[in-house]
Amino acid sequence: VQGAFARREVEKRYLALVRGIPEEAGRIDHPIPRVRKSPERVPAVTDFRRLFIFRERYALVEARPRTGRQHQVRRHFKHISCPLIGDANYGKSEHNRLFQQEFMLSRLALHAVGLGFHHPRRGEWLEIQAPLPDDLARPFERMQIPPELWL
Repeated sequence: VQGAFARREVEKRYLALVRGIPEEAGRIDHPIPRVRKSPERVPAVTDFRRLFIFRERYALVEARPRTGRQHQVRRHFKHISCPLIGDANYGKSEHNRLFQQEFMLSRLALHAVGLGFHHPRRGEWLEIQAPLPDDLARPFERMQIPPELWL
């Protein structure tokens, strides 16, 4: 499995809560630094689709990074002016505080909900699902995000 990650053969699926309303679906193709504050940039691509709009200012999105760069999802959504809620590095503290106070969401609103890869010996496609942890599920319930979008 480690080799599949290195060869970028693993499909990853994330749920993220962002500030701003991105397009209904799209692709972010924006090179990012190999290491923080480095002038050298490497290719990075993330496909996304918007799942839910909350208070006409926030959105739940599904993100599928096609390349595997550190902080790629966070950096890409910041690039399209939709930073992740709870992101101290790329987001806004007043929005993070609002979600902490009103919804008890005190961490980055990003969760890897699925991984897909070929079994290393049998070759069959495997998908592993990871349900939202309670500290994200409870705020999503309070925001009345339909459970079928995140269960």
